[in-house]
Amino acid sequence: MNKKIIALVLAVLAMVSVLAACTNSNTNETTPAANATGSTAPAEEVTFATVDETPAAIINADTQFELIAEKINIWKLKDFDTTDTPEAFKYAVTDLDNNGRLEIFSAASTGSSYATSANLYEVNEELTDLTLLHETGYMSEDVEPDFIVDSTDCYINPETMERFYIYSNSHRFDGEEILLTKGYFFLTDEDMDKYWLINKTVKTDGSYSYKDCDDFSLTEEEFNNYMDKHYAGYAKLTATFGWNDFANAEGVTVADLTKAEFVNNLRSSFAEFSVK
Repeated sequence: MNKKIIALVLAVLAMVSVLAACTNSNTNETTPAANATGSTAPAEEVTFATVDETPAAIINADTQFELIAEKINIWKLKDFDTTDTPEAFKYAVTDLDNNGRLEIFSAASTGSSYATSANLYEVNEELTDLTLLHETGYMSEDVEPDFIVDSTDCYINPETMERFYIYSNSHRFDGEEILLTKGYFFLTDEDMDKYWLINKTVKTDGSYSYKDCDDFSLTEEEFNNYMDKHYAGYAKLTATFGWNDFANAEGVTVADLTKAEFVNNLRSSFAEFSVK
């Protein structure tokens, strides 16, 4: 079975999992069971699998880091050159799918609505160019995950070793209510897919409400335990990221660095990335 067919099968399985979660099906072991009110029933116990945490060796690492440095005008958020808030722009080097080929994140989070924008590229198989996996424009109206975090949970399917990274997104509506959405993202051979599963609304009177993707109400405990129940039977690890600034407090930007200095910064970012 070739790589494209495997990728297609995994994508279909991932979509089936999402649809199962959003219909509260009891046939999927990773999907929480629903009680008579439609909310998630309390879990008696959640168990996780154990997987080999060894990271893949980076293929011709020098070539990949230099390629990313050379292609900065491709992967950076275009508005960085004209923004009044350069300190909001960050980048991180990762290997999210553990295939030995690096990805480069470029992201910014600004404004009272907590809007996040992000680009994600991966080094291609020939190590000659970057492949676009995800892109949003700066201050896009799309609700994006808050990618700029130090760490997040990562659930790994022990059979396929596919990795599901948990994200949160905080979004303010009309300057009042705040919606906290939680879901997951994962990489395929062609792009990054993301799906939301639950949300929490912070109301103007200070109270909270919780719902799942089927619009069923959840308790606070159900909300907090939802991801562990959804991924019961998977391995649960912690993904750590090394975000670097595009500009420091003195106004020095990546454009002011030599190529060797920038490559070193990329290396230091990747040195902080881990899933364990």
